[in-house]
Amino acid sequence: MASIDPSFTCTLSIGAAVYRGETIEQLINRADEQLYISKANGRNRANVA
Repeated sequence: MASIDPSFTCTLSIGAAVYRGETIEQLINRADEQLYISKANGRNRANVA
């Protein structure tokens, strides 16, 4: 069994958006904007529009 180096770190930033009847491109753009907000606010976060 392989072991994980204790110094290994991993973060997860998520951007999500609720569909509001807009185009798919607009939906993806809103989710993308939330992803960058998550990263700008310290990473390891989830933001939803």
